[in-house]
Amino acid sequence: MKSNASIAVAERAVLWLLWCVFCGALIFYRMVLVTEAHNTSSLEFPATTFGLLQYSIPLAVSLGARWLVVPRLRVPFLALVPFLIGIATAEMLTFFGIFLSPKSFNVFFFTTVILMLMWIPIWRNNVEPAHPAEPSQSSGR
Repeated sequence: MKSNASIAVAERAVLWLLWCVFCGALIFYRMVLVTEAHNTSSLEFPATTFGLLQYSIPLAVSLGARWLVVPRLRVPFLALVPFLIGIATAEMLTFFGIFLSPKSFNVFFFTTVILMLMWIPIWRNNVEPAHPAEPSQSSGR
């Protein structure tokens, strides 16, 4: 049976590998799919309701998965599911900027870059501290 340390190293390696693949894909999309029709010279925020929805929904899902779900997980490998959901919705912003809102491409792309940096897998294994008075009284999540 493998030790806990080697399992933790494997879990971290998987998360880092996935993060690097998604970042590489983001760079690839920027280099290959962006044409002269895209606004790459200014930061023009989406002005329509449809544009605001396609910007805010993936942003809310990614932020919620990162800051509301991941800190509550006690087993680090269970973070893979919200990690994939959050990072994939961050990538959706780039696709929305490329295909649906080329006028606001820079806003979508820079938001995706910030979200990708937010998803760097450096969170701790045990996020929730023990109860200060009695360690056995922690919530057990």
